[in-house]
Amino acid sequence: MFRPIAICVLCSVLTFCATAQDVWYGGPFKVGVTPQKELPEASGMVASTTNADVLWMHNDSGDEPTLYAVTLKGGVKEKFTLPKATARDWEDMAYGPGPEPGKMYLYAGDIGDNEGKRSSITVYRLQEPELSNKKSERTTEALAYDTFTFTYPDGARDAEVLLVDPLTQDIYIVSKRDKKCRIYRAAAPHVSGKTRKLTFVTALPMNLFTAGEISHNGSQILLKNYLYVWHWSRKGKEPLSETFKRAPTRVTYMPEEQGEAICFTAKDDGFYTTSEREEGGDAAPIYFYPRVKSQRDVSSTRDAKIPQISVTPSEDTPGIYNLRYVIPEVSRVTVTVHNGIMLKILDVASESGESGVQEREIDLIDQPSGTYVAVVKTNGATVMCPIEHQASAK
Repeated sequence: MFRPIAICVLCSVLTFCATAQDVWYGGPFKVGVTPQKELPEASGMVASTTNADVLWMHNDSGDEPTLYAVTLKGGVKEKFTLPKATARDWEDMAYGPGPEPGKMYLYAGDIGDNEGKRSSITVYRLQEPELSNKKSERTTEALAYDTFTFTYPDGARDAEVLLVDPLTQDIYIVSKRDKKCRIYRAAAPHVSGKTRKLTFVTALPMNLFTAGEISHNGSQILLKNYLYVWHWSRKGKEPLSETFKRAPTRVTYMPEEQGEAICFTAKDDGFYTTSEREEGGDAAPIYFYPRVKSQRDVSSTRDAKIPQISVTPSEDTPGIYNLRYVIPEVSRVTVTVHNGIMLKILDVASESGESGVQEREIDLIDQPSGTYVAVVKTNGATVMCPIEHQASAK
């Protein structure tokens, strides 16, 4: 869950990501919206391989311990509540195998801790329910589940990423607010009702992770924060502790307002993202990023209805950036600049814009070095683009 915080945002991202890329994604394509009434703060999301065309989702803190089966076109199909479970701060979901061979399981992580004071965190595991074929039917059934309680070996942590390795069933937790995010592991098998201490795995030179996912076949890993998505390719059946020690690549992603959910598709041929709507507003879009064959296909594989946006440094004046965006139709347009935790720092424009190419100048001369975000809002869409700003020496 987003909370304004004072923290160092992303260090040395560009150099860390300088590794050979073997997977590319196009997009985004808007393929649906979250059910606004039932999921105003969508925080966790996974794609089912058992129930066709279903995304399992849950809200951030404030809801009951409830899992929602959502279709892209039909909204909430069914929902299931975990009796006597807690929902102190549910932040992420994972999807994978469990104790019964051939069955798939949902894992829900009550792992959020904004103040870093929790003595333990909880992960719930339940066998994925089979859904009704009647599109109009909605139920609120209670399900049996396992409860796994964990403690950190080095003090409480706020976390919003829950991963389950489909090859080993090991559980991974990725911290959020550390300057270098920390990855912890709980080795399978897991025993319900027992408290276990997590094992520290490694640290990565970035932070503010809000979601993550391992592909259904275990070969690909995604981690995202508010601005970027990083990708790792696993070598065979190597331990993920080894995978995470290699430099990831940064893949296609358009930042979202409070973007806190990501998951691979059921066929692992792309990924979905969506965001919270904590402050109200329209239902959050669900975006799809398809896997493409080569880097040449990335720019050509995108939704033409979503305004294009790019930011480039001025060739003449350090700290000045040229914003260029394309509006598909006449629209009311606002342009703002936010810092790395999505707090607005500048108003650039607010006007009625004609369709076509538009250009604006962004002045960050007096701003400290860091990651900023240009945000363009039209009547039908919000698009964003990160700016890596390096302040001039004075």
